[in-house]
Amino acid sequence: ISFWCAQDLNDEGTPKRFTILYISLSLLVLNRMDYVLLMGPLAIGLWIRHLGMSRRSTVLIPGIGLIVGWFIFAVIYFGMPFPNTYYAKLHTGFPAADYWTRGVDYFRATFETDPVTLILASLGILWGIWGSYTTRLLSAGILLYAAYIGQIGGDFMMGRFFAVLAYAGAINMV
Repeated sequence: ISFWCAQDLNDEGTPKRFTILYISLSLLVLNRMDYVLLMGPLAIGLWIRHLGMSRRSTVLIPGIGLIVGWFIFAVIYFGMPFPNTYYAKLHTGFPAADYWTRGVDYFRATFETDPVTLILASLGILWGIWGSYTTRLLSAGILLYAAYIGQIGGDFMMGRFFAVLAYAGAINMV
């Protein structure tokens, strides 16, 4: 996926390459479902720009099949579609303002203990905005994921959610 983000794709991409990309994105989302926010703009933007709603959109079927297959399995086997942490951490009955307050504290504390990570992610966003179409899409994903971190109230492990944003920011600057 880093390879795809580090280069601006042209219209000569073969359907096989896009199939591999969408399978990779699906596996990434299955690894951590909140990464759909990080990689979603890239997946949707590339689909709109290079594939559109044509017959070539069949490249999406294997990736979508993986995700749908997982949800079916999870509901049958576990009795719920999402990971246990989704239900345990996000449905506690606290007001949304409390989550946002904790999220802001998480950003502040992370910046105080590890400023390089947030600076790298921020520079990657800015670099990507003035870069290619692909880097703008990844910048949008980084911003969405950062907003998600604030909305869920961060985490008890300082900086854990920001590691992937630093990596994505570095990819944007390549």
